[in-house]
Amino acid sequence: MKLSQNIIYDSKGVQESNFEFHTKQLEIVSLNLDDFNSRLKSNIKLNYNHKLNVFLLESDNEQYGGVFVRHIAHCLAFYNDDNWVEDSFIIRDLYNIRNTMINLFYHIKYDVDHFKQDDSLNSELRLFIGRFDNEYCPLGILSPNGSQYYKQEVQKIVDELKSVLHFLDK
Repeated sequence: MKLSQNIIYDSKGVQESNFEFHTKQLEIVSLNLDDFNSRLKSNIKLNYNHKLNVFLLESDNEQYGGVFVRHIAHCLAFYNDDNWVEDSFIIRDLYNIRNTMINLFYHIKYDVDHFKQDDSLNSELRLFIGRFDNEYCPLGILSPNGSQYYKQEVQKIVDELKSVLHFLDK
């Protein structure tokens, strides 16, 4: 098991408890954390509490850390559910991503002057494109077919947003 260097955890505690479950949690989060940090050039560090099965930010001031923790918790909640249905997860996750994109899309297209001056919207745009462009999908929880479909659909969403970015150059 190769784990991210950015995850701190009690290895003895993990070994003495539900080892397979916690190992899988650590593997999934490691894959996604390293991908997120690479995509956004961040250095988010997490602490895994195996007793509560939660990943906590090691540093509260890490930009986008809260976004990562919330999304990985969302992914794990679905994945760990006894009624896990990959298709349902994909549809719901893509729906949430699309809604975020629509908000950015309409702000850029119809209120570009406000968008240019709003630091929080600009930050959200950088985060969105950084996270989802170039074949993003949650790692370690989807089948190969599910991953491929997810990547294609999320790229369509990103490309739709990119179609209005030229308004920001005016």
